[in-house]
Amino acid sequence: MRRISWIAAVVSLAFLQAGCKNKYEKVIDDQISLMEEMVDVLKDVKDEASAKAAVAKLEDLKKRGEEIEKRAKEVGEPPEDEQEALKEKYEERMDKVMKEMFAQMSRVMADENIRNVLAGKLPMGYGGSEVPDVPEMPDVPDLPDMPQPPGD
Repeated sequence: MRRISWIAAVVSLAFLQAGCKNKYEKVIDDQISLMEEMVDVLKDVKDEASAKAAVAKLEDLKKRGEEIEKRAKEVGEPPEDEQEALKEKYEERMDKVMKEMFAQMSRVMADENIRNVLAGKLPMGYGGSEVPDVPEMPDVPDLPDMPQPPGD
């Protein structure tokens, strides 16, 4: 009878552990989920008014991104033997969300009014970093007229 109880306990523990994520998986899953949520929010941004409506959600995502970044730093890099397994498990989902996020970010940032509303409100990836300011291009002096080759 004791042996059956012990086997049942081991089997139950194995099932419980199979459903649990390790600390690296939890951080990666949270990072990807955050980006998926950001994509969903950005899909609804069509104009300045909808951008203003999205600000509170984006600021919440930014805070969560900063928390995830902090946890990621605490957890550190996974051991090399786990890196390949993590890549295999999450690569497809990560690639998909990165493409979607890039498309949505490009779309909303192309509109100056939306860009002005969202400036500083966007988490980038999992880190919560703000969109960096792009310096203005310096004025380039006009080039002198170039002589044309003969016969044209």
